Amino acid sequence: LIRLTAFNRSLFMELWKVLNMRKVLVTALLCAELALAITFGLYRYMLDQTVNEIGKRLMSIVATAAPDFDANDLKKLHWAKDMKTETYQKVFIKLNRIKDADPDITYVYIQRLLESPNLWEFVADSNSNYNLSTMGPDINADGILDEVDENVAPGIIYWDDSPLEILKAFEYPSHEKKLYATQWGTLISGYAPIKDAQNKTYAVLGADISASAVLDTLHKKFKIWMWFIGVLCGVLFLIWMKKIL
Repeated sequence: LIRLTAFNRSLFMELWKVLNMRKVLVTALLCAELALAITFGLYRYMLDQTVNEIGKRLMSIVATAAPDFDANDLKKLHWAKDMKTETYQKVFIKLNRIKDADPDITYVYIQRLLESPNLWEFVADSNSNYNLSTMGPDINADGILDEVDENVAPGIIYWDDSPLEILKAFEYPSHEKKLYATQWGTLISGYAPIKDAQNKTYAVLGADISASAVLDTLHKKFKIWMWFIGVLCGVLFLIWMKKIL
């Protein structure tokens, strides 16, 4: 553009005049709207693809790790006081090994199903231990200890509004197909069954990645498209403003 302006000024002026013609401007604006619509559709498609890719990755991680947990150990964990036991510490260390292996993972936990399909009980959590404060560490690093940073002890009850995918994990590994909102934030999750000696599922191992990590991955893929559409719309807006003024 700089060379065009400096060395081909007459050509630049002709192009500027053309862009100021009503028919050309209207056509350009319609093309910009079409480009925006296509870009939004592409963004939604890539978001779904990114969520699906991350969900499969989480599912693979927990499916590989689940056989390492002993159901007999988990049967001993029912109360907050159990966090001080050697059994809980063994489970806690294993959960954190999973979490530390992937820096994007926010939570790793084990839950067991109660009577209702929506009612679950925490068995262990990678961010919760007896030597942490009641609210736990500042997990999301926002400088505030709130319910997101809650120290989740064994026996804490959790109501799942849409337990479809985690219920599937009683038979085989599964993952959420969409981002979903919880009291701990918007997440994508993967699940795998933890079986006992009779090969029956006793509990479910879960791992979560926050929406911010998902969107960061998407934005890296989508950045060039956003720059293109942003520049296009900016140029057309300036031309339109000049026209009406």
